[in-house]
Amino acid sequence: MPLPENMVMLIFSLLRLSGGTVNPGTWMCENLALDFAQWLSVDFRLWCLDRIKELLTTGKCVIPDFNDPPAAAEAWAKEYRGRVAAEKLALEEKAKAEEMAKALESKREDIEFSESFIMSGESDLLIRDLAKKLEQNDIIISDRCLRDFLVKIKIIVKRVKVNGDWEITANAVRKEFAHYRDKNICTESGKVIYARTIYITGKGYKYILSSINGSKKSDFILCGGMFRDYGVFAGSESFNHWDN
Repeated sequence: MPLPENMVMLIFSLLRLSGGTVNPGTWMCENLALDFAQWLSVDFRLWCLDRIKELLTTGKCVIPDFNDPPAAAEAWAKEYRGRVAAEKLALEEKAKAEEMAKALESKREDIEFSESFIMSGESDLLIRDLAKKLEQNDIIISDRCLRDFLVKIKIIVKRVKVNGDWEITANAVRKEFAHYRDKNICTESGKVIYARTIYITGKGYKYILSSINGSKKSDFILCGGMFRDYGVFAGSESFNHWDN
């Protein structure tokens, strides 16, 4: 399909054909030539954009002397390498930051566990003492069965594949339901053994009691728990008597 006559006239107005032996060839409007060159080369387009930004931010623009092509090419190559190096460095720094963030995220549980190794108050309870405390509220369960229930409500977990020890879950640490107390014990043979003990806090006790009295009641019974039948289930009123 032939071009419209007005389009042909526009093209010829932007191009100039020169024959003969002096400067022969096809000459193009300067603006169109620059736009065409940017279309041909992404690097040249980025260089042009950098010069525009330089002019807008500093009020001046340093352009290589194209009357000396080798020097101009060297200056452009130097500027291009500098930009590429800066972009590469920025990408490396971003990758390092992301890697560090991932490492910190993966270690968060360990950090939370280590921060939980603090001395407790006198009101904190061992699990066996917690079972006795519950019994005072007519809730009967052995300390072994109580451990199973604490697993159900995600306060502790047993690391069977690691060392078989009981550990506090990260969630329980964050909510201050439990923490560790650690100490070194000297045996009769003179051997020093490191011992780590789990203590349930007052906040943890209230949560456990509300779980037994609420949505986890069936789990509590399945774990071996039972209640003394005095007609009233001990629960909310006990929250205000933590020190009883």
